[in-house]
Amino acid sequence: MAVRWTVGALRAWVVFTLIWLSVAGWINYGPQPPGPWDLFSDLPFPRTESACREAAAKDAAVVVRKCIENARIQSWHDGERMAWTVAPPIILLVVGLLVGWVAAGFRSSTET
Repeated sequence: MAVRWTVGALRAWVVFTLIWLSVAGWINYGPQPPGPWDLFSDLPFPRTESACREAAAKDAAVVVRKCIENARIQSWHDGERMAWTVAPPIILLVVGLLVGWVAAGFRSSTET
């Protein structure tokens, strides 16, 4: 009985990817209470300049410049979290394909 390495490796990658995406989604996108390390925990959570201006109109304690800076920082962190969620499974797939390609180069021409 021949071992089907490519099918097994692909199935292992699918399982790893599903587990990775589930855990990363749970960690990154679940409710995150603000802590003492969060410098902007007292600010509202708008993502646009107009939303910051509206929040400043409603609450005098909101500084528009800090709110906009916070929105940019949060958007950057969202991009980083998305990259760390998606990139490792893709990198693992590419590395696996490259290793398989290199290993196939060592087979003799009579093997199928």
